[in-house]
Amino acid sequence: MTAPVTSPLPDDVVQQLRALGSATAEHLVDLCPHYDGGARGAIVLPWCGECAAAHWYPAVLCPGCGSPDWAWRDLGARARLDSWTMVHHPLAPVLREHIPLAIGLLVPEGALDVRLVSVLAVPPEAASGLVIGQAMEAHPGPAVDGGRLLVFAPSAVTS
Repeated sequence: MTAPVTSPLPDDVVQQLRALGSATAEHLVDLCPHYDGGARGAIVLPWCGECAAAHWYPAVLCPGCGSPDWAWRDLGARARLDSWTMVHHPLAPVLREHIPLAIGLLVPEGALDVRLVSVLAVPPEAASGLVIGQAMEAHPGPAVDGGRLLVFAPSAVTS
């Protein structure tokens, strides 16, 4: 059995970062299904019933075809690393003690046109071993709005 993956950012830091956003910013789409999936380590995305494609960020209408006929779909936990970088400069004071931090752009299996930006659960000294196209796995990350965000770690399964 493998050890649980932990997020490099504690829940209280994530909440402080969210507090820096616009006080009037409201989601037009309820994100709870996505956060609920995050609590299970699952990538849950909007899936259009009309054009049969996933999209991210959620919108009232599918950005691909304009249809309002979409629902949340669980796509599992697997993704591929499309790009990554190390953040060395804190964008907010609360991040100072958590830098450097690996951030990745991930392509979920079954949603090849979607890119998710996420924290990578790798120690800074191991980040140089990351490879574009590498198999990654979603894990529950920091708590938010009653659910969890996802973090990604290199997958033990490479197929």
